Amino acid sequence: MTNRRGGLHGDYAHHVHAPSAKRLIAITSALAVGWTALVHVPVPEFFGFASVFALVWLGLCALSLRSQHLAELLRPRLRDLLYGLASALLLFIGARAALWAICAIPSAHALCDASHRLFRAYGEPSLFSAVALALIIAPAEELFWRGVLLHQLRHAFSRWVSLAIMSLASALLLLSFGEPLLALAALPTSFTWGLLTQWRSSLVPALVSHAAWDVLIFVLPPPH
Repeated sequence: MTNRRGGLHGDYAHHVHAPSAKRLIAITSALAVGWTALVHVPVPEFFGFASVFALVWLGLCALSLRSQHLAELLRPRLRDLLYGLASALLLFIGARAALWAICAIPSAHALCDASHRLFRAYGEPSLFSAVALALIIAPAEELFWRGVLLHQLRHAFSRWVSLAIMSLASALLLLSFGEPLLALAALPTSFTWGLLTQWRSSLVPALVSHAAWDVLIFVLPPPH
């Protein structure tokens, strides 16, 4: 059911209403900035530090959403799992096609080289890094961007405006830390995952898509 702004049912679109909600939103937003800083300057053993950070971020986002609403948003349905996997594959193919097109332009070789350095910055792919991406890092990012921020925006804006603001915010945050490639990737992925969340009234398809896309992108780096 949609409300007058064309969004989701009131219980879903207005699920952050506890007395401490504003404080939790402020803290989780600050952690989003901290997370971007950590991604910008990857430390040795990046995925170990990143997993601890993301676990804290994930827990605070879950507190903000509250257990009853979080259970509703994470209720597994087969169709949502399939939508998530299908969208991850399409986003992965699109990312590889875009990178191939960039690297085929002689004047864009600097950008192409930067993309390869970006993949090398986080170390060699491993089982631990794949598990951390799929089960900790992607869920933390989803609970914040699509679980907390997007639906706070829905209090004030229409569905499409909320999606646009959320997508731009994620890209601009990365851009402010000097990460143009990640910012470029964030625009279509954030919009797609937000659209999935709004359409399915669930975080499951976006969470599955984000986790699968992260693993595919990192475990299968582009050829040199």
